[in-house]
Amino acid sequence: MELAKLILITGALFFTACSTFDSDDSKGNYKSSALDFSNSGRPSSPEQWNSSEEDPLNRRSLADYHFTLAESYSHESQPEKAIEEYKHTLVYDKDSGTVHFRLAKEYVRVGLVSEAIEQAEESVRLAPTMPEQRFLLGALYSSMKMFDKASAQYQEVLKTDPENADAQLYVGALLAEEGKFDEAVTYFEHLSANKKFTSPFLAWYYIGRIRIQQNTDKSYQQAEKALIKGLQIKPDFSDAAVVLAGVYEHQEKIEKAVELLASFQDKHGPSTSVAEALAPFYLKQEKYELAYQQYEISSQSDPDDLNVMLKMAHLLYSMKKYDEAISQLENLLNRAPDSDRVRYFLGAVYLEKGSLEFAAKAFLQIGPTSQYYFQSIVLAAHTYKQMNQMEKAIATLAEGLTYRKDIPQLYTSMASLLSENKRYSEAIEIVQDSIEKFPENAEMRFVLGSIYDKIGKSEKTVEQMIKVLEINPDHAQALNYIAYTYAEQNSKLDEAEKLIRKALTLEPKDGYIMDTLGWILFKQDKIVESIQTLEKAYEVKNDESIIAEHLGDAYYKNQMPQKAQKMYRRALELEKDEQILLKLRSKITATEDHPIKSQPRNPASSKPAKK
Repeated sequence: MELAKLILITGALFFTACSTFDSDDSKGNYKSSALDFSNSGRPSSPEQWNSSEEDPLNRRSLADYHFTLAESYSHESQPEKAIEEYKHTLVYDKDSGTVHFRLAKEYVRVGLVSEAIEQAEESVRLAPTMPEQRFLLGALYSSMKMFDKASAQYQEVLKTDPENADAQLYVGALLAEEGKFDEAVTYFEHLSANKKFTSPFLAWYYIGRIRIQQNTDKSYQQAEKALIKGLQIKPDFSDAAVVLAGVYEHQEKIEKAVELLASFQDKHGPSTSVAEALAPFYLKQEKYELAYQQYEISSQSDPDDLNVMLKMAHLLYSMKKYDEAISQLENLLNRAPDSDRVRYFLGAVYLEKGSLEFAAKAFLQIGPTSQYYFQSIVLAAHTYKQMNQMEKAIATLAEGLTYRKDIPQLYTSMASLLSENKRYSEAIEIVQDSIEKFPENAEMRFVLGSIYDKIGKSEKTVEQMIKVLEINPDHAQALNYIAYTYAEQNSKLDEAEKLIRKALTLEPKDGYIMDTLGWILFKQDKIVESIQTLEKAYEVKNDESIIAEHLGDAYYKNQMPQKAQKMYRRALELEKDEQILLKLRSKITATEDHPIKSQPRNPASSKPAKK
């Protein structure tokens, strides 16, 4: 976090600690009022009063009324209404530094910094001895990079109160915000040695933060030393522990970071800030139970934090505790019934659990205007497909397209589903229509090309894949399709090898792409290289029939019939197509006495487009 933001947040927390204001800077103290209050906690309407507005007592009552109403709106996080009421208060008490100060804070909440500065300046003019007003104005100046003016406000506080700890810290932080890092560090070092300064641990904490901002290996080492000093002075200083853990993470000392935070919890009890820092470390280590315990600490601190509850549900899902995750998510929906994010995740948990009807129901409750609509419709269709309700799956996508014709993925998903059901002409028609709407969408042309491949129109397949590459030259699967098609045609093998090697640099762990390279090498009679490559492909993707078959062909051509037969039998276990099964059986028989002539087949990567 930038130090200017840190100052502003620190200041805001300090200011909001004053729930009622008892300053004597204005004509009214705003401590209490003789006004009646309704059940809502707000004062009764001025229309119920009989006194004239010219009456000073009534003006005071009107000011009190609007001020109290503004305070209520502020506490309810309705800054726009609070602003209106504070401004109304100034109609009856324009010289109240308190009201100008509160109005400035509400302007900050809605992001109107210039208006906030104007009101903060007026509050300082009217109440020059109040440090809170000067802190706010200094923070606002700092946020606008008006560093000299910001510094002047803190120095004014120190003139009347030389030992004011907040002002002392803000002066040093401001130096860092200006980029005067070494000067700021020197300042804080002197401050930490000042016996009159009551919080030296904060000085070392700021030094640590400044060193992190410098962002060098040496500065991170210096940050580590500074933060450790801060923790030695105040061992229960959770902010320093969290930042130090971040330093260790930057230095790739993950275990040390975890040890630090876990030890802090053991020694000093539950800490929300430490728990929020520790939980992600446990997640990276896949220690889900421990991560869950940390989020429980956060939840106990703020039971209404829906984000923490959702993270806990994610963890339950990761631990395969589906019923508990569902219970948590349903509880969340009771609190936030309009949350599509929660509903979408609930559907995903039901889907993983195998409760398909509940999954489909959850997905379909998400409306067309939601950012989760596309994913929900596609997953609902996928769910119906798993339930062997293919027509319902197609109808779900079709309905989605009636509401959202602006989502390209809905068209490609629909076309892929139709293609799976061998309704090729319908699939081609819907993709061609969508290409007219989205001519620069590479995935649409990729899906169209893959459909042409399924019906044996290899020339059109290549044509579409070339158009994919014109839009996206780094589309690995389009490169794979073209390369494999050339290999099957036994033509342009050098170009095919060039294309597939590029694809492999883009997707180095893709077993399908490895298989295509191995098959091209096979066609080039580079059998040893082919075997090496196909063995890697099979290692990555050993549940794909065609990869096993290709490896069997390479073994056989290299006069390794026993290994060839083993791979053919493996392909036989994986294959479902009856014609291919017959061919594999004939290859198994032929391994003993006859040479193999490979039959053309679709590339291993010939699979439905990713949804």
